[in-house]
Amino acid sequence: METRGFMRYFLSDATTHIDQVAGTSAYLALLDKLRCRSALVGVIGLGYVGLPLSKAIAETGFYVIGFDKDRAKILALKSGHSYVPAISDREVADIRPRFEPSDTVESLSSCDVVIICVPTPLAKDRTPDQSSVVEATKLISAHLREAQLIIAESTNYPGSTRALLKPILEASGLAAGHDFFLAYSPEREDPGNSTYRTNNIPKIVSGIDEYSLRLVSEFYSSVMNSVVTVSSPETAEASKLLENTFRAVNISLINELKQFFDGINIDIWEVIEAAKTKPFGFMPFYPGPGIGGHCIPVDPVYLTWHARNVHRPLYIVEAADMINRAMPQIVVDKAMAAVSSRGTETDRRPRALVLGVAYKPNIPDVRESSALAIIELLKSRCDVVAYHDPLVPELVTDGYTMRSVSLDIHSAAHFDVVIICTDHDDVNLQELAQTDAIVVDTRNAISRRNLRCKHLVKA
Repeated sequence: METRGFMRYFLSDATTHIDQVAGTSAYLALLDKLRCRSALVGVIGLGYVGLPLSKAIAETGFYVIGFDKDRAKILALKSGHSYVPAISDREVADIRPRFEPSDTVESLSSCDVVIICVPTPLAKDRTPDQSSVVEATKLISAHLREAQLIIAESTNYPGSTRALLKPILEASGLAAGHDFFLAYSPEREDPGNSTYRTNNIPKIVSGIDEYSLRLVSEFYSSVMNSVVTVSSPETAEASKLLENTFRAVNISLINELKQFFDGINIDIWEVIEAAKTKPFGFMPFYPGPGIGGHCIPVDPVYLTWHARNVHRPLYIVEAADMINRAMPQIVVDKAMAAVSSRGTETDRRPRALVLGVAYKPNIPDVRESSALAIIELLKSRCDVVAYHDPLVPELVTDGYTMRSVSLDIHSAAHFDVVIICTDHDDVNLQELAQTDAIVVDTRNAISRRNLRCKHLVKA
């Protein structure tokens, strides 16, 4: 709370002169509502970002309307049920007096603050898919009025708030920075992280002008423990892409080094443990079957796409993406080579089990999971492909529905090879280690749990 107090003092000291300017009545009217928390807040998109954000805002005294076009989500929330693992049913019930879920947008014009939290994934051709954020902005524009603050949280390329969203909003006939205000504040959710929740992650804020910056700072200072102001939306947009591009590039480095060290009989996991004893100048990253989730596989592509458009290609980032996307094929090749070297029945192809299909441990999220690519590659080379994941009971891949199979010493015996893609804490690897199947461990899970395995391949 000390940080919040400091930021309020800093912002007040730095922008006091704005309050004294009567050039825009819209600004002064909205500032007053934010300070007394009478502003009505609308959140568009109630997924893994929007729902936790709505909860954090409602808990600080604002009234929130949550918009989502998915009727099933709205019905679940109205009946007190959460579909986001980070939010419990009890927490949904607790905020309902100040939180109204809705799948109609007519009340957008009643909101003083509107926050865009819709997905910005990749299209099939691996270019940014901005359709959802454009659609949301057009809905806001159709209901835009004076004295509203529009905040984009969805990840996008540097310059998108000013070049893409602002013209759509100004098509309403209202002027940004005078009639309404426009800001960008990148989301920083980390699903499955119980230490860092929405309100205790430092919040980066920016605005297209000084009025917008002051308003978004005032608003988020009431919700978050720490607010960090930056000079422009372009800086804030770039900071989000940098955070995840940094991780993607370093993961690719480790993935590439793993293949090299394997070739000269050096264990990359032991190398990392040794290197991270250095108390400065080194940050450990770990190899795996690829990258997954809503940020690391996507954000670097937004950056390289924009860089190509302005004729400044980022070769290291592009190479990192290529290395990480190649990992599922490398894992499958190693698994099939291990089966072949051991020998299998001549009248059939091998039977494979993928262990863990979520993109990271202890969550049910499969977005961009490398396990999905591994399953698709295995289908062309195996008679049977199945998966086990206690958090993902059903999975749709390439239009085909699969269901999680049981995992014990008896069920594992039906497979020639088991590939560990994601090692959830509550998955019992003890019995798996005792089976006669080849275990391809992409996460060092067997060694980390001090288990001995009959046929272990580290991939």
